[in-house]
Amino acid sequence: MNQNESNKKKDLIKSLDEIREVFIESMTNYKNESEAFWDSLSKDEQLKVFCAVVRRIHRGEIEERGSYRYILYDVFGFESDAYMVAQDAGYLNIHNAIFTAESETFKDLTKDLDLPEPWYEFRIGDVEDPHLVAQLHLSDTEYYLYRLVPDETTGGWRCLVYRSDNDKDQSNTRAH
Repeated sequence: MNQNESNKKKDLIKSLDEIREVFIESMTNYKNESEAFWDSLSKDEQLKVFCAVVRRIHRGEIEERGSYRYILYDVFGFESDAYMVAQDAGYLNIHNAIFTAESETFKDLTKDLDLPEPWYEFRIGDVEDPHLVAQLHLSDTEYYLYRLVPDETTGGWRCLVYRSDNDKDQSNTRAH
């Protein structure tokens, strides 16, 4: 590496460090301002704000099972500038914890089914917050289970589809 390239690299690193410092300062200032705003509210106002936020989180996470972006932009009505601020406040961790809990619930519900190889599989490219399971019931004994799992090959997701078996003499589910 010649001296000119070395200087450019040092300048770039210095610029990136400055940007990082400005970003951290900005996020710290926003956090301090939001905490000061919270502290300026009466207990009754804090409760009203809390309940309004919880209702929106419940609607987006539980009722609509939306993605992180969907909940921020469509449920709360925020713009893209809310993404990092909400993430810094911990909302992405909350969202992912709910998602992980759903994943564990699927594992618990299906652990005794002895699921075979998937009946059908397709790949999904960029899915931000997929839901791990869906069920399509055609009757009491005929149904499909859909499960999204990470695809380490593409970095996207794979959808595994399991189909029930109507033949009572065979196992509960089988790969098709």
